[in-house]
Amino acid sequence: MATYTDKDKQMIFDDICEMIINGKSLRKALNEVKLPGKTFFVWLRNDEIKSKQYAQATIERAELMFEDMLDIADDSTNDFIEQDLGNGLTVSKFNSEHVLRSRLRVDVRKWSLSKLMPKKYGEKIDLTTNGENLNDLKHTITFE
Repeated sequence: MATYTDKDKQMIFDDICEMIINGKSLRKALNEVKLPGKTFFVWLRNDEIKSKQYAQATIERAELMFEDMLDIADDSTNDFIEQDLGNGLTVSKFNSEHVLRSRLRVDVRKWSLSKLMPKKYGEKIDLTTNGENLNDLKHTITFE
């Protein structure tokens, strides 16, 4: 196992967090800086500041992932492609492959967000009875 100075550790850790914020998975970021996952998790366990920094990076990645979904959904570029029919005739053809890929990209991000930040982006189920929260109802038993 390689030994790192505290300064080296922080520089590597900052690079990893920056890559995570910009949408890379932890695995890809670790591969890019050539740091074993085991070492990364030891650093997290042994340093509360690094642990908080990593948690913040994942939150920021999720926020940007949400913004990506809006951009992907709004981008109609390549939804139609020009097809040459010959003799100077072209037609505009629906590009279902591009549209389906865009849909998949949005769906994967929605699913990921619901798992990464369920309180903010997960499915919410509102359980109420007559407008009252079920946790607030008092249970009473009456006998006749």
